[in-house]
Amino acid sequence: MPVWVTSFERRSMKHSLIILLTSLMVVSNVAAAPAELSVQHRRPAAAALLDEGRELCVANRLSGSLSLVNLAQRIVLEKQVGQQLSDVVALPGDNHLLVADFAGGSVIVVEHSAGRLSVRDRVEVSAWPESIAVNELGSLAGVASLWSRRLTILACVPGNAGRSVAVRTLHQIDLPFAPRAVEFISSSQLVVADAFGGRFVVIDCSFGKVTASHKLPIHNIRDIMIGDDQRLYLTCQRLNPKGYTNSEDIHWGILIENEVLAIRLESLLHGDLLHSDHRQPLNVERIALGGPGEGAGDPEAVLVTPDQIVVTLAGTNELAIVERVGVRESRIPTGQRPVEIIHDEISNHVFVVNSLSDSVTVVDLTTNRVLDSISLGPSPAAGPFERGERAFFNAKLSLEGWMSCHSCHTDGHTNNGLADTLGDGNYGDAKRVPTLRGVWSTGPWAWNGSQHQLHGQIQKSLTATMHHRVPDAGLITDLTTYVSKLERVPSVVVARGDAMHPEAEYKSREVFEAVGCSACHDGFTSFTTAGTFDVGLQDRHGNSQFNPPSLSGVSQRDRLFHDGRAKSVEDVLTRFGHPSKNALTDSERKIVIDFLRAL
Repeated sequence: MPVWVTSFERRSMKHSLIILLTSLMVVSNVAAAPAELSVQHRRPAAAALLDEGRELCVANRLSGSLSLVNLAQRIVLEKQVGQQLSDVVALPGDNHLLVADFAGGSVIVVEHSAGRLSVRDRVEVSAWPESIAVNELGSLAGVASLWSRRLTILACVPGNAGRSVAVRTLHQIDLPFAPRAVEFISSSQLVVADAFGGRFVVIDCSFGKVTASHKLPIHNIRDIMIGDDQRLYLTCQRLNPKGYTNSEDIHWGILIENEVLAIRLESLLHGDLLHSDHRQPLNVERIALGGPGEGAGDPEAVLVTPDQIVVTLAGTNELAIVERVGVRESRIPTGQRPVEIIHDEISNHVFVVNSLSDSVTVVDLTTNRVLDSISLGPSPAAGPFERGERAFFNAKLSLEGWMSCHSCHTDGHTNNGLADTLGDGNYGDAKRVPTLRGVWSTGPWAWNGSQHQLHGQIQKSLTATMHHRVPDAGLITDLTTYVSKLERVPSVVVARGDAMHPEAEYKSREVFEAVGCSACHDGFTSFTTAGTFDVGLQDRHGNSQFNPPSLSGVSQRDRLFHDGRAKSVEDVLTRFGHPSKNALTDSERKIVIDFLRAL
């Protein structure tokens, strides 16, 4: 029996067929689209441009993942590769990346091909790798490891016949400071800078030797790069021990300065950077950031072009652009805590990595205009810890945005400097900045032990030191939560994998207690006690009663005593004869020094 179809029915069937085909296409497109990104805090730390500027690879510190951003389509893919990623660099002329895994103690070799990332190798390096630099040939890489105070030199050999690049260790070099920023200044020489203080060294990678060493009266060297003018540029801060934490000294930049330094490479390699008084830099140009009424808290990443010096102000959430002609500074808003700048020279665009907002801000340097903000994925709602973290790195909580908590307590540790904070009740007697790592168990606080609650000390710091206008209870609670969860720093000995044998540690502890050290530094209370003691050292106002600081991780501090007069635990026990009430034999002194190094 024939079936007759009317014109109306034919049109309906055609319409239904179109709907069906469209539905199939939608399903096909959904299947081909990137997988949904996880809801997590990422905390991006570094980035690298790939595929001739078409893709951006971002290393996420907290999530241990790599985010691959297609810059044309704004599509973000994510791949889990490690535990806590601290840096990523692309090998020149190759399709491979080197990724530093801070918690994993390794460098991960990642291949990039056709918009995908694949892990090819993991190379063990010294513990806590913080940053990587690669020479222009891609043949050498320098890996700076923070808490183990070491530099690992890697040899990189390109693969062939489809094989991955081969990476092997050439040298492992012990450093006298905890390093962060590292940069090659030639094919075989690199500069490594102090993460907390103002020291840096030049290393010959061929021989694995330090060839030059310098120290400047600065701290928080966050980034370094070599300009086309053969000068090394670095971001830093300068804390004045003679400045007061009053509104006048903060307003005029007397207490703390935020700046970029430019150092001639010739002086770096063969000269002295200081005059004879060891205070005024020689052969160093200073580019001040900010000024009265507009502080530039926490300069982080730096980019130098022929016409501009571009700096991320991590404390004020801005990009500072200093025009070389006329030395004029302009500001561009970014996401929260911008920590990295990646420059696409062809488009003259920069990609600013925002650590605390899990995003990338795209800026056109030709017009100094924000083009876009790219989210790296969904984040959960911020809790007290996350809100406290943002407050800790927020220079806008201080007068005019000059400094944050991080400015002096670098990443929760210490800049090893002296600050006159009224913590002892007087001006004119600067005290050493203590570490905040593990601080929750080291009360009471302040050098005179006057603060019996941690949140009280934090409130006093906000109001008396930073001049924040009446902080609310929620802010104090959030900051206290964040600071209370900062982990203690490992000793240099432990970080290098050379921990004391349990039997030797037990015997050393016996000597430590027998000579009287535990009377002030009790091992059952984080190697401190609640009282104040006359340590035989007076400050300028005649005070000699001080609350003993914790000795946990003491090997990671470069200045000791309330005024920083001692430079090491050896200095404390030998030069200053501490503790003064107990004369130690040479044997006892050595045992105590070894014990302290391992704490």
